[in-house]
Amino acid sequence: MHRGFVGALLSDDELMVPRPDFMVGLTCMCDGLSKSSVAITEKINIPLFLIDAPRAIQLNPDGEIDQEKIQDYVEYLKIQYDDLVKFLENQTGHKLDKGKLKEACQLTNQAL
Repeated sequence: MHRGFVGALLSDDELMVPRPDFMVGLTCMCDGLSKSSVAITEKINIPLFLIDAPRAIQLNPDGEIDQEKIQDYVEYLKIQYDDLVKFLENQTGHKLDKGKLKEACQLTNQAL
């Protein structure tokens, strides 16, 4: 799927895919989109913010989920999302409205 998107974006046909001002991506072991995002942003010279997702849930020696490692992952992602907010505010010129974000998350959760 992402190959079609990449081709459409690089075609310079604004009717297929409008040229973005910036891109945000997420690394994922089973998805080549993060590599595609890097290539796209370099090719069309736009900023990219790439969130590095932790690779796997760690188990402790008893075979249970390592809650300490989970907390490390949460903190690691929190730092990146804080940086993402700064990136988006800089790119858009708008401050994050936490109330609107909370509402959007609640509506998304209801829809799921």
